[in-house]
Amino acid sequence: MRRVIYISQRQAEAMRPPRDAALISITDPKRATAVIPNGWRAVLRVAFDDKDPVTFPDDYEDLQEIDSHQVAAIAAFVASHARSCKRLVVHCRYGVSRSSAVAKAIAEATGVSFPHDYDEYNRFVYLALRRVVEFAVLQAGDSHSGRRTIPTSPARPALHDSDSDTLASTMPHLVLLGDSILDNVTYVTPGPNVLTQVRAAMPASWRVSQLAFDGSVAKDVEAQLLNVPADATHLVISAGGNDLLQQVDLLVCPVSTATEALLLLDDAVRGFEGVYRSLVRLALERGLPLVLCAVYDCNFQDLQFQRCARLAIALYNDVIIRVATENNLPFIDLRFVCCEPAHYANEIEPSVAGGERIAAAIAKAVQS
Repeated sequence: MRRVIYISQRQAEAMRPPRDAALISITDPKRATAVIPNGWRAVLRVAFDDKDPVTFPDDYEDLQEIDSHQVAAIAAFVASHARSCKRLVVHCRYGVSRSSAVAKAIAEATGVSFPHDYDEYNRFVYLALRRVVEFAVLQAGDSHSGRRTIPTSPARPALHDSDSDTLASTMPHLVLLGDSILDNVTYVTPGPNVLTQVRAAMPASWRVSQLAFDGSVAKDVEAQLLNVPADATHLVISAGGNDLLQQVDLLVCPVSTATEALLLLDDAVRGFEGVYRSLVRLALERGLPLVLCAVYDCNFQDLQFQRCARLAIALYNDVIIRVATENNLPFIDLRFVCCEPAHYANEIEPSVAGGERIAAAIAKAVQS
């Protein structure tokens, strides 16, 4: 397992399941279960409320906390799929407390990185799961290898706490937010993904981390902003392509006049503009240097559809570029970066070659 990610129920219901990924679906006991699309390697459904009797012993006494059977089910699920899945996605209703607690416990038990300063997770859920999941993973490791395996955290320099704090506070830290333009690992493995390529393109004195998640729309990136580490110094946002994909039927629906077609597109663009302006406003509130990315033209094999898509993308990019200009923000027009078929792994995702060009553009924009 390489990544553990927590998201909202709305994101989970809308996203396209990544390749080699498993999902833990957490819902409220008194609400309907999530409508999860087919394509996940495995799905575990559990239902418990966002109750923390350790931190808030007197609150919400009528709510149902996570129980021992659910803890055991989650631990067994992780142990069963930790070796075969590259990603584990956890969702709850809002993607804030329960899902982050489960994700944090799993990440620490399996040696996967997790935002160390995120503190809105449910402490009771986290404590209930942490050692149980670790033990289950250890037992699974024993059964596969015949010996006890100990999960380890990513290697890091041996520093005293004071040295580590000083070093972290002086290192520039770039955070990538958005969609599969910045989270293309599923489409290029075993080749390097954009995150790896950005790290290679930046000076060694920079840290680069990623909150971007394949399938995210602009509204979802607002949730990613909640997870930006406290030591972040620079942000890059790539969003908009999936918003347009949600309106793709507009490109093929029958209309009686060209005016009707333009008005339909204008309605979609106006809706996107409101969401995108809200996203950028929230990002600017963090007071950090921000770079925006316009959407590339994609690589659709149907030439007629490609022509229509290019025009629609131009309208969405007009929003992105106007918002960047109004706020005096640098932006990367990815139409000039990924401009050949070789720059795409498929019709809409960047290839290794495209990722290398994206990484170079980001490194240049961030350091300008």
